[in-house]
Amino acid sequence: MIGLGNLASLLQDQGDFAQATPLLERALRIASRALGEAHPNTNRLRANLAKGLAVTGDVAGAEKLGAAALAAHEASLGVAHPWTADSAAILARALDAGGRNSDADALRRRYGVKQPATDGSTG
Repeated sequence: MIGLGNLASLLQDQGDFAQATPLLERALRIASRALGEAHPNTNRLRANLAKGLAVTGDVAGAEKLGAAALAAHEASLGVAHPWTADSAAILARALDAGGRNSDADALRRRYGVKQPATDGSTG
């Protein structure tokens, strides 16, 4: 499960979302059974899958998974945890992709997440 998630994250970092998505789906299924739905690692995988879905055009799926990951991370780790902020950033990108920019901006403000750069860089 961890190896699958790590490989999928590497593929996402390289921009290969098509290969990363099935690995994340499999890792999420395994983690859900082994760790439970509320476990932070399960929701880390859920957030990473949401990121990939948003990039590949499944905005509704990305919003659903991103919102679930954010709620679970906030409940288990708290608002100030980096994984919670990362989940908020992923959900905000999905909201942006769906044209819900004001909702995305409100989410970024709530969690102290920076607006993504428009030139392709991070920050």
